[in-house]
Amino acid sequence: MRVVVPLRVIEELDEKRRDRNAAVVPQARAAVRWLRDRLVNGDVRVPLRDGSTIEALVPIGGRRFQPTADTEVLDACETLSTFTGGPVVIVTADLGMQLRGARYRPDGSGFPVREVPETFQVT
Repeated sequence: MRVVVPLRVIEELDEKRRDRNAAVVPQARAAVRWLRDRLVNGDVRVPLRDGSTIEALVPIGGRRFQPTADTEVLDACETLSTFTGGPVVIVTADLGMQLRGARYRPDGSGFPVREVPETFQVT
């Protein structure tokens, strides 16, 4: 399995590290620390214990900000789908993203959506 984390997701986690909700901060910091420990060493794809890989999807050069984080992440999913030719599955605890992701494309189709296991959720 190849896990790809769009830059916008990382930026959202960075914002949560400074959130006013004290319960969110430790989880967000832990998630950012975990990603930093794996992604900042310069490797494009970093192997995980189970044989999967993880990588950040960081656009080269500038990027066009979308009106919402969901739209930007969905655009990243569409880009991955187009360039890899493989399936893209959205993993999220966000209901809005689940609904948008399942019907993202103009024809009403979308991406398979899976719920983030509760133990990994930043609430």
